[in-house]
Amino acid sequence: MTVNTLRIILLIDEDLEPPAHYEEVDEEHFDRVKTEYDVRVELENYGHTVLVVGVSDSLEPLERALDEFRPHVVFNLLEEFQGSRAGSHLVLAYLELRGVAYTGCNPRGQMMAQDKALSKALLLHYGVQTPDFVVVPVGRKPPRKRLRFPLIVKSLHGDASEGLAQASVVRSPSKLAARVDFIHRHHGDALVEEYISGRELYCGVIGYRQLTAFPVWELRMTKLPTSALNIATQRVKWDLAYQDRVGVELGPARLPPALERRIQDMSKRAFSLLKMTGWGRMDYRLAEDGEPYFLEANPNGDIAHVEEFASSAKAAGLSYLELLHRLINIARRAAGQR
Repeated sequence: MTVNTLRIILLIDEDLEPPAHYEEVDEEHFDRVKTEYDVRVELENYGHTVLVVGVSDSLEPLERALDEFRPHVVFNLLEEFQGSRAGSHLVLAYLELRGVAYTGCNPRGQMMAQDKALSKALLLHYGVQTPDFVVVPVGRKPPRKRLRFPLIVKSLHGDASEGLAQASVVRSPSKLAARVDFIHRHHGDALVEEYISGRELYCGVIGYRQLTAFPVWELRMTKLPTSALNIATQRVKWDLAYQDRVGVELGPARLPPALERRIQDMSKRAFSLLKMTGWGRMDYRLAEDGEPYFLEANPNGDIAHVEEFASSAKAAGLSYLELLHRLINIARRAAGQR
């Protein structure tokens, strides 16, 4: 794929500026900024002119960069604005008001996808299978209703497995009340859903109106103790030593072709129903009877070179550079049709 060289703003959280060379920072810090680093280096090596712009509480740095640099596109890796994930929607709305092309999901799609209960209810209405669930707002107790134990308790708006641990799976009313209280104290409103025993699957989707679903990927833990549950906890996502200890591996799910296509079709349908654009990852549990259950949508998921999204794109025939260029082309096409 031949792409003209462009002026690109790499929009990031202010505290996640990537180094020019990975040797400049320690391993722990580099792990935090590896996505920003990978995107920056890949685009610069191709010949694009990349300006890194970090924002935190003010749009002034972005406004100044737009006026002076006049980018062809903004590559959006922003996660928070003014201390809130919801605040990042405001930055995207500002870019739209300025008529600037940006990669990733639009504000409406982000808001719908990041509300786990709203997205699950909407998809359930349209026939997408998801575990039965209930929302428990802060200050409320878990209701006595139809949910069957075991249950799993999550943060309603949390990202990247925030607050998720082995203790999140509960088997009694007393354990449920205790875990809901923990989520309320540390993460806000709670989402309680029926726990599906099985495999942890991911499916990446890219596109604006014409969508492409990548091969289904699986999270495996080859050294997980038999007493532990196969769930993507916060430690599994972020603790490097723990990852080594439980043998975390990400790779092709190697599903029967018909099941693979079914999950890919479910993922594209969910992406469309949630009004998502750009790129995103759909998370599933594959139950022991072979039925897939939608868990959540992740707009603008991690696209570091070694993570599952880029790896599954590579399995579909896209190099890392081709993936980034595809996302840029989608962004520019979407901007022309807004």
